[in-house]
Amino acid sequence: MLILGIDSSDDFVSVGIAGPEGTLVSVSSQPEQRNKNVLHALLVESLTKIKMSLDNLNGIAVALGPGSFTGLRVGLAAAKGLGWSLNLPLAGVSSLTVIAHASPIDGRILAIKDARRSEFYYGGFEKKGYDIVRLIPDSVGTSEDITRLISENFKPVGPGLRALSRAGDTIDPNIIGGTIARLGRQMILAGEKLDISSASPSYIRMPGLGQGKG
Repeated sequence: MLILGIDSSDDFVSVGIAGPEGTLVSVSSQPEQRNKNVLHALLVESLTKIKMSLDNLNGIAVALGPGSFTGLRVGLAAAKGLGWSLNLPLAGVSSLTVIAHASPIDGRILAIKDARRSEFYYGGFEKKGYDIVRLIPDSVGTSEDITRLISENFKPVGPGLRALSRAGDTIDPNIIGGTIARLGRQMILAGEKLDISSASPSYIRMPGLGQGKG
């Protein structure tokens, strides 16, 4: 079973494909390149690298958020379109869960993304290798909240570290798409599929007026 993974929840787009043996290909755009044309180009690049076509895919996995409001809509719309046109199942993955799985760090992990407006999305996990247990649900808070959790022995990881000006593993965007594909494959095999017609992003903090580009 080959699963396509899509993430456009950050300042870049990531695409990957995973099969029974793990990630087959995973690529990412440059920062601030986040639209359907870039996504399509990365999809073509990914399929070309493994000498496959859309007809070889067995499912789609997409990052549902939290993250960029515009980016989440772009990614989910693309995933839904492919699911409808190819009659494939769809799985949705938390973008913070993806960060935790992509990080090489074990122990108590705090996955962090920049939520803008001096706020941050975060989620807490206990990780040992490929085994991960959720400790803190996907949330939004301030830098003070992040600092408090770090003082409680959570190790911060993810792209949000740049906005916090903290050292740590910001996660290579080039592995995100493949990680989503791998997690989505597990979910689809377990029967954890989304209703394509009603699937929606997980914003955590709802967009307000003037936040369409967040």
